[in-house]
Amino acid sequence: MKVILSRKGFDSKYGGRPSPILPDGTLLSLPIPYSQGRAYSELSYAGQTYEEIIKQLNPRFRHTTCHLDRKRQMPI
Repeated sequence: MKVILSRKGFDSKYGGRPSPILPDGTLLSLPIPYSQGRAYSELSYAGQTYEEIIKQLNPRFRHTTCHLDRKRQMPI
């Protein structure tokens, strides 16, 4: 078996901390901060916005928008 470690989304460089593992065991990959992106308040998990989750993790985090990867549809 091969294991590949790869940085995705929020981490110590982009966001200031790793993405959280929630009490239910879910690894919630938070998108990286981005000045012209989508608002964290528009994204949610289990009835809580990402903005609310981030505030619980790091109250000094000041970013309000993030970068979402978009899948490109390949022509057939």
